[in-house]
Amino acid sequence: MVAGAGVRAGVTEDRLFDPGSSVPGAVWGLDVSTRRVALAVQAEAGGGVSVGLLELAKGEPHVRLKLAFEALVPWLTAHPRPSLVGVEQPFASSMSKVHPQSFYMVGIVLAAVGLVAPAECVVEMLPPGTWKARSVGHGRASKPAILSWARRVHGLPRGCSSCGDGLEPAEGEKCPRQSAAHDEADAIGVCVAVREVVAVRMVLS
Repeated sequence: MVAGAGVRAGVTEDRLFDPGSSVPGAVWGLDVSTRRVALAVQAEAGGGVSVGLLELAKGEPHVRLKLAFEALVPWLTAHPRPSLVGVEQPFASSMSKVHPQSFYMVGIVLAAVGLVAPAECVVEMLPPGTWKARSVGHGRASKPAILSWARRVHGLPRGCSSCGDGLEPAEGEKCPRQSAAHDEADAIGVCVAVREVVAVRMVLS
């Protein structure tokens, strides 16, 4: 993976998929928030998983969405073109409580994917409970549990107990990358889950 400004990448071995998986080609997993977009990529079935992060510019909502789209297109273009993309569906305790900006940002991400990905690419929206159950093994897995799984199975950078970046925060301080690391772990979970979800569907159809 090519790491540009605001993007951190690390390549590790994925141990969850048989190389003979029925879903060929690159798979993307995207975790989207109004502050950043995390992208996990498995370039081929049975291959390694890489992860990157794009921090989004601040500003008025309409300006942020414009800047986000302009940043997303070249960033996504730098990665292997996907045959399958999984995107976490915005969620809250009830859908009525999801902030509208979350839906808007997911729309911007989907538009960027539509511009970058081949026409035959399949895009799946995955509720959190679905991808957590498929990847981590528990549909209600907590943020720390997902991060622990990602570090254990996919080798995210070890070190800080909060984010695994190797830099321990000062006593009494919160690691500045903790939220970003959780987003990266979520993206890996989405990437792992969407290939399995579609592979199972293909077998059953």
